[in-house]
Amino acid sequence: MEAAHWKSWRQGNRASDGILLRADLHALYDAGLLWFEGVGTEAVARIAPAAAACFGEWNGAAVTPPKTERLQGDINIWLAQR
Repeated sequence: MEAAHWKSWRQGNRASDGILLRADLHALYDAGLLWFEGVGTEAVARIAPAAAACFGEWNGAAVTPPKTERLQGDINIWLAQR
């Protein structure tokens, strides 16, 4: 597992500024080939077509956003961080 940051770690390194991902999914996330979409408190992972041959099974997978005071469980705030 690796910490994937949606806010540069150089701006501070708090757990609430990222999510834990497997190393291969983290690489996709950093390359812009994995992202998250959602409304309210629900989110799903999205995989770019360029990575779908190997990682397509993750497209549409449910994701639980971080539960922090700062984000108040609002997936729209969490998603806007990227």
